[in-house]
Amino acid sequence: MANWTLSEIRTKTRQVSGRLSVSELSNSQIDEYINKYFQFEFPAEVKLNRNYTLHEFNTTADTQDYDFPANFTNFVPDATLDRREILFYQNPDAFYRDNPENITRVSPWAVPATAAITGFTNANPGVLTVSTTTGFNGGDSITVSGITETGAGTTLNGTFTIASKTANTITTGTDTSAFAVYASSGTVTQIITAFSTTLSGLPIVPGSIIVDDKVEVLTDTDDGDGTGTLTGDKGGSGDINYSTGVLNVTFNTAPTANNVVQVSYIQFRSGFSTSVLMFENKFKFFPIPDRAYRFRIKAWSLSYVKPVSGANQTTFILSTDKPLQEEWGPSIAFGAARRIASDFGEMDRYSELTVLYKEQINYILKRTHIDLESSRALPMF
Repeated sequence: MANWTLSEIRTKTRQVSGRLSVSELSNSQIDEYINKYFQFEFPAEVKLNRNYTLHEFNTTADTQDYDFPANFTNFVPDATLDRREILFYQNPDAFYRDNPENITRVSPWAVPATAAITGFTNANPGVLTVSTTTGFNGGDSITVSGITETGAGTTLNGTFTIASKTANTITTGTDTSAFAVYASSGTVTQIITAFSTTLSGLPIVPGSIIVDDKVEVLTDTDDGDGTGTLTGDKGGSGDINYSTGVLNVTFNTAPTANNVVQVSYIQFRSGFSTSVLMFENKFKFFPIPDRAYRFRIKAWSLSYVKPVSGANQTTFILSTDKPLQEEWGPSIAFGAARRIASDFGEMDRYSELTVLYKEQINYILKRTHIDLESSRALPMF
């Protein structure tokens, strides 16, 4: 009887796939094919009763997403929450269509103040005459642009700081005595890069905040500590407290008066979950569980490998590792070889290997059937 260790399975895989040399496929590449087949295809093919079980866990209040466990490969509906059947989805489009999220969009900040310029003195400090100073404040940074000027000297178009203001004048903190001379036109615009507000409709779903000014987009990265970090695609940053709604953002470049800053987020909706989505190695519940509930779903657990010593494991690591049942060895080799043929586009070889592969699977299923026949149920009387 063959001793079906990883080393033997690897050799058999090379023989039937035609990859006899490590220059064609390295041992680590062959082992990857073996482990992927053994973890994800083999349990479903042979449907071992020992691998068919219930996966269950308790939900946590106000937590929507739960990672897949590492020791399971396939999940089979129906799914239940506290013994009550809930809707099971694998298509995210269908899940979000049937369970729409409450997305809120707000513009909590006024656009930057702007005013027409009718004069700019050459003095210490320089003083702007403007159409209005509403919205401007002492200490603000401002941009002056569009001025037509005469003479030599530093241009009046640039960035300044407001020292003080009246109804129609802005006193800068800059000595403009040696600047060019104002002739006509121009616009003054408030420069604001940092914004703060408190959002309503709490709590907020972690990871759902988006802030943009049509130029830069800041997105929320939930790190699980109750405060999300916002990262801008142009270098901006921010943070959000999901419980209090306090939002702080800083743009890399100040938004213009024509680009209103908008915030979008998903309001938290909690309760007894009626739907669950299985996607991207996570279970996502809707509504978000408001307390601990027992979730249950049928599942296929991973098949196990026996090392020479120590506890069973889910992958082949050492050359001496063996499958839990050594008679599984040939089917693992043929299954891995079939994947290799498929990946390399060798469809004739794939078809040939499929026949031999199914033969090995049937041997395992036949042995399982014989094992079941040899056991009798106890009579009821």
